[in-house]
Amino acid sequence: MAASNSIVGIYELDGKYYQCLGEAWSHTEKQFAVLYKPLYNCSAKPGSFEAHELATSSYERWFRKFRKLQAGDHMPNTWQGFVVQEALVQGAGLPSTRPVPENVPSASGLVGVDRSHEAQAIDFSSEFVEAVKSGMKVKTARVLQEGVPGGEPWLNEIGSGALVWATSDRKAFGRLCVTGKTTVKVADLTDQHAKDEQFEHREAFITKLKQFFPELSNSNEVCIFEFYYAEDNSGMRSVIGGRAQNEIALSTY
Repeated sequence: MAASNSIVGIYELDGKYYQCLGEAWSHTEKQFAVLYKPLYNCSAKPGSFEAHELATSSYERWFRKFRKLQAGDHMPNTWQGFVVQEALVQGAGLPSTRPVPENVPSASGLVGVDRSHEAQAIDFSSEFVEAVKSGMKVKTARVLQEGVPGGEPWLNEIGSGALVWATSDRKAFGRLCVTGKTTVKVADLTDQHAKDEQFEHREAFITKLKQFFPELSNSNEVCIFEFYYAEDNSGMRSVIGGRAQNEIALSTY
């Protein structure tokens, strides 16, 4: 499919197939949900759900249980008749949603919105926060490929010159200006790449990467973002539990 929304596609769960149509905003829950279509006649299940043609799912449930079909995967022809044509599938304009840092407002200023099409952030393990803030860490390597556990395909949308939130555990601690973006195969990582990330040699660097991306292989690619720490969050009032549009003047959306 030529949709720009990376979540759209065909998925499999326990031998059954489902088509993700995109991401739907719930005016009742004030949150996004994954919108999908079972590619079969889905009858009622006692104590669980009614018969339905379309359904929504939380992101946590969707990414935990459903596997997206990749190039080379085959869906039996018997399921094809239920597939919605591409022209009806979301994805022509907006990028996929991304998590909104807990302590900054969403684009709408609504309280407690978990995801937004307009949020951009790079999340760091807590062990790297001080190095980022001090300017000692100015590069970060990420896996952007779909289907790789721990991968962050939404970061594909961040390019050189972008001003993004720096977060840890979804809480913003400042902002980054992205100055460069390069892609390198794991097999081609060098000692210099390791030193750029404060590791002595490539083996130590790759070992660390596998803590975050456990199935990383030599054939995978990593994207190295270069950045500088542009602004801390000292001017940001705490907004957890009661944020409003005028509480934070910073906006990167």
